[in-house]
Amino acid sequence: MGKLTVALLVLLLSLLTHIFLPSIRSNLINEDVRGTTFASRLPFSPNEPLQRLYNLIGPPLKFLVQLFSSSYSSSLSGELVMDGLRGKVEVVVDEWGVPHIYADDLRDMTMAMGYVHAHERLFQMEFHRHLAAGRLSELFGPIAVNTDVLLRQLKFEKKGEKEFKELSIPLREQITGYVKGVNTYLQSDAFHLPVEFRLLGIEVREWTDIDVIRHAYLIAWRMSRGWNFEISRAALIDATGENFHEIDNKYPESNPVIAENPFEYNVLVNGTWESTFSPFLTKAHGSNNWVVSGEHTSTGGVMLCNDPHVPLTVPSMWYEMHGEASSIDYRMTGVTVPGLPAIVIGHNQFLGWGITLSWVDMEDLVLEKINPSNPLQYEFKGKWLDMEVGEELINVKGEEKPRVLTTYTTRNGPLISPTLKLNRATSLRSTITNSSPQFIEHLIAMSRATNWDQFSQSVIGVAPTFNIVYGDVKGNIGYWLSGSSPIRTGEGYNGAQPAIGWTGEQEWSGRISGGDMPHLFNPKKGYIFTSNNQIIPKDHPLKLSGISCNGYRGKRIEEVFDQKIAAGSKITLEDLTALQSDVVSHGAKDFLSAIAPFTDQVRGLLKGNTLAMDAWNTLLAFDGALTVDSSAASLYEAARYFSMRLIFEPQLGLNMTNTLLGVGPHPALANPSEIHDYDGVTLTRLLRNPTGHWVTGAGGAEKVLATAMVQATNWLERNLGDDWSYGRIHQVTFKHTLGAKQPLDRIFSVGPFPIGGDGDTVQQAGMKTENMYNVDGWATHYRYCVDFSRLDEGQSIHAPGQSGVIGSAHYEDLIPLWRAGKTHPMLWNKESVKKYEESILTLVP
Repeated sequence: MGKLTVALLVLLLSLLTHIFLPSIRSNLINEDVRGTTFASRLPFSPNEPLQRLYNLIGPPLKFLVQLFSSSYSSSLSGELVMDGLRGKVEVVVDEWGVPHIYADDLRDMTMAMGYVHAHERLFQMEFHRHLAAGRLSELFGPIAVNTDVLLRQLKFEKKGEKEFKELSIPLREQITGYVKGVNTYLQSDAFHLPVEFRLLGIEVREWTDIDVIRHAYLIAWRMSRGWNFEISRAALIDATGENFHEIDNKYPESNPVIAENPFEYNVLVNGTWESTFSPFLTKAHGSNNWVVSGEHTSTGGVMLCNDPHVPLTVPSMWYEMHGEASSIDYRMTGVTVPGLPAIVIGHNQFLGWGITLSWVDMEDLVLEKINPSNPLQYEFKGKWLDMEVGEELINVKGEEKPRVLTTYTTRNGPLISPTLKLNRATSLRSTITNSSPQFIEHLIAMSRATNWDQFSQSVIGVAPTFNIVYGDVKGNIGYWLSGSSPIRTGEGYNGAQPAIGWTGEQEWSGRISGGDMPHLFNPKKGYIFTSNNQIIPKDHPLKLSGISCNGYRGKRIEEVFDQKIAAGSKITLEDLTALQSDVVSHGAKDFLSAIAPFTDQVRGLLKGNTLAMDAWNTLLAFDGALTVDSSAASLYEAARYFSMRLIFEPQLGLNMTNTLLGVGPHPALANPSEIHDYDGVTLTRLLRNPTGHWVTGAGGAEKVLATAMVQATNWLERNLGDDWSYGRIHQVTFKHTLGAKQPLDRIFSVGPFPIGGDGDTVQQAGMKTENMYNVDGWATHYRYCVDFSRLDEGQSIHAPGQSGVIGSAHYEDLIPLWRAGKTHPMLWNKESVKKYEESILTLVP
């Protein structure tokens, strides 16, 4: 590319930056819908003139940026000298962009991992490095200050030398090797400055061991749950009083739990399974996945699948990788998180695992009583205690002087009420911010385990509470709830609302952990699944605080398994990969059963409105499959949405209705809050109780449903014309950090694409309350399934692509497979890897 062309492209990119960047939000910074009107929250019309303009200029701009980026980028090929290597390392990249690393030494393999991560995902790593340190304002300016303030209060940037020294020597060497690999790329001739660095003016800075530690804490905290739910729930209780019980989250009784007996442990004795004690039961207190035993599978081998649900971004959170260190007989494949030297989900030659969030409540808000004579003191058991006071300097892009943040910490944790604009002094009590960094070591140890006992010992030290399913080549299946759950003491203290901090009565007296956490080994039913559903029965004496998802995904998974088994059919790997793309909604079926009794009254109210009457009849005949070509699916989602608004908004107002439907209290937190998963459950329950406060207050169920049908059909006709196919309103976009502002989204983001399902289907495609239909919440980035009797036939898919370098052939190449519910092979044996080889990079000492 000529120098003049390059200069013009740089000028164009700089112009785009100055025009559009000031109002970009990062993927963690979302627009607040409070104060907007109901009509303005509806999805935009595809016929808006500005949209047509952006659609017109977007493709050529993207082509130019891709051309610019690709002209300077390099492939993972050739030979490179890497200081510190102990032997030669070969990196074979297959046609799907997955690297396969072959080394003699584990540290050498980890160095290559660092190099590859930096080559493919440098901007993503840099973004998360700034995020973990509370330094996003340096990149995005004032709009990121609130996020930085919150993260500085959580003190991840203080995690450093002390935590690193707590790790074992082998792990420290592994992290140091990983960092060496990252920095080798930054210093190599192959290094190219990503376009995003140019746009944001980011200076290239070497990585350190401490960056990895901070990133690990950030990942763990982002996978924890609890306190934003407490804020929303407390506000709703204040607003609704004695009528709150009708709308409180209640897990549907017909939906399954993970473990009816949370300590079922069976071993094979003389050809039959016999119950025994778990080796950890004597110890003191301390997404979708499933695994199916060989008795139910077509090959006789254990089959395990996982599809974690996270916000859809480009690049994604995950990066597929396969690595081998021959000197220690270590073989591992799965997905990593760029910035961390570990396989997070995957398998080795002995066993494998899948992970979902458990939704166990690991964090609490604590109300503090401040000394009226000294605002730097708080009360505990009748005494005034001094807060720990600190000062943070936040450098903000575009501002000459840093902003000064004063932090306050009580015995319970950081005082976060000013940041969240709460009207009471409130601190955060968390198992994550106070955890040991050794959970990184346990995560890595999981991938090196060779049997259930070793794996179990590793799992119990993983800090976030994950639902982890297990399978191995010997035919065993298992489950373990990792991490720990606080033991809450004091009347009425269960983590669902903020605790009273000054009496000493509502405290954490310890933690449930280790062998006291639910775990299963070879359960008699022959399969285990988790889908963020309820873990144990409500009346079980083991008390795990927290809520769960509504269980509809789990109900569908269980239904499919039980139908297969009852019919005497053997489950195939193809059955399981198809199940990951299943879009049948039990939430929709429950809603339809709840509205059916009002058919005659609704038809009477709709008399004369042919469009709405026909739509009502179509809705009643809906089979619950949310496919992209279904108009009934569009009617269902629209009718449900408008029904909720009609019931709650006149009685609660806009802001509190948004809270009830899941809008979170702060843009840096999980948004929507956990309440969001129960909006449909609550609506169905209210319709089945038509004489209750909320339905009668809205004029009765028949009026709500008839009005909702009129509003839904009017909206669909106005926005979609005659074609109401679900895929026209329910779409997914893989969002880039710089793509939150138009037309930069046409350059860096990928999509939109029609997609089936919703938050209640196995193929989860969740929508945020404020965006009505578009998949702005979370969905499946990565799917994998493995048969432990045939490891070379494992399947996976990862969208939009492996590379984060715009212009790379692997930036968005996997989307067609992902959209079609298809996969690519998880190449395991070297002969298979060579068959699909695209390039080879050789690293030498």
